[in-house]
Amino acid sequence: MANISAQSVMALRKKTGVSMMECKKALVEAEGNEEQAITILKEKGSAKAAKKSDRETGEGVAFFKGNAYLELLCETDFVARNDDFKTFANEILVITNEKGIDAGKEFFEAEKVEKITQLGENLVLRDLGILEGEIVSGYIHSDGKTTGIVALSGGDAELAKDIGMHIVGLKPSVISYKDIDSAAADEETAGRIAAVKEENIERGRLGKPLLNIPQFISQSQITDEILKNIEAKMKKELIAEGKPEAILDKILPGKIERFIKDNTSFDKEQALLSQDFVKDPSITIEKLLASKGATITGFKLLLI
Repeated sequence: MANISAQSVMALRKKTGVSMMECKKALVEAEGNEEQAITILKEKGSAKAAKKSDRETGEGVAFFKGNAYLELLCETDFVARNDDFKTFANEILVITNEKGIDAGKEFFEAEKVEKITQLGENLVLRDLGILEGEIVSGYIHSDGKTTGIVALSGGDAELAKDIGMHIVGLKPSVISYKDIDSAAADEETAGRIAAVKEENIERGRLGKPLLNIPQFISQSQITDEILKNIEAKMKKELIAEGKPEAILDKILPGKIERFIKDNTSFDKEQALLSQDFVKDPSITIEKLLASKGATITGFKLLLI
């Protein structure tokens, strides 16, 4: 049996990232031949990776770099915090920015077995993509597991970071209420109206002001015809209350705005533009963007 020096083991460890014990075993099997030992480690790594492939991956990192973003999963928080794991994630993003999504996926597949062998856990590339826009930036939470990214036309990186932080906090699913699935909104409507009615029962019992009971939950349900009829109804009610017709045009916009607010609760949860800005709830994201001369062309919420 070949005499394997500590220096040889260290050199192989440095090249492969595999544990000292595994490196020594491979060198012994290869009778001290480093290249053959590397081949042995790769073969064993493939077998180990296959065994680990069905193990659950509930940890990982959610990163972005340039226009590219990913969710790279592992099994434990220990590996998720490992510098080699984070470096691998960044390498995938660099390749993706330079050569595209397919190249990034191919790089992951090519390096996966070696990284699984090195880190000792199953690895899964759950999401990899690119956002297109004049400015692409966002916010990565301190734990590296929650990230909000936004693509803007106009504005600047600071605005994108603020909106990224908002996305992490409020977790919208679409840009605009126009993007909300109408079937999903219709399905939610009855339940939400019932919930408001139930809350009003409790408010009445406690002597608190009652909430306005909505007819709708999304602006996508409020057609121009519906809004026209609502405005006409409000106008009649104001006249019946004795309000002079000369001031109706000053009163109606506020009442219509209130009606829309009371009837768009689903939008506030799901549509980014409709949400109150997390750093200044007095304005919506839509108004924030307008004040900066910017528009959103895309966004992504990453969650581990």
